[in-house]
Amino acid sequence: TIRQEGDRVSARLKAMQREFGDSLLLKRFPAGRTKVSMIRAHLQSLILSNFVPEVVIIDYINLMCPEITTDHRHRDLGQVYVDLIGLGQELHIWPFTAAQSNRNGFSAKLITMRDVADSFEGCMHSHTIITLNRDDDESAREKIRLYIAKDRSGIDKRIINGRTAFSKGIFWKRT
Repeated sequence: TIRQEGDRVSARLKAMQREFGDSLLLKRFPAGRTKVSMIRAHLQSLILSNFVPEVVIIDYINLMCPEITTDHRHRDLGQVYVDLIGLGQELHIWPFTAAQSNRNGFSAKLITMRDVADSFEGCMHSHTIITLNRDDDESAREKIRLYIAKDRSGIDKRIINGRTAFSKGIFWKRT
């Protein structure tokens, strides 16, 4: 974890800064209290200071709050997806996020949109959905299957085999 490997993480981030300059920013927002409007305000302040982001990665959307809360958590979460898509369109950025699978997904050989936790509305509104899949054998051999569960450009229902090093947070296509 970052706390245990703080010095190593700091050294790696400094190396990345030398390589990429100031093009990578990390911002922490409070879980369970963050709204898309808070992210919008932060991004607009970055733009005013001449840092124009192209990609925003949110880890993870199920911990965000809707702008207006109702008694229907699944609808509220669906609205967060819609708001995030709108933010991307408004600021010309690519928003990426992660969500977890439901209980069926833990035992599924291939996680599909049916296995997304909390709200299917997120699946309905998302442009692209990629699931990460591996069984115990694949895990031991550092293998992974990426499944393109949805893609509005029409290349969905495909599996990409690859390698992974989850301890480092990376995966790559097998050659």
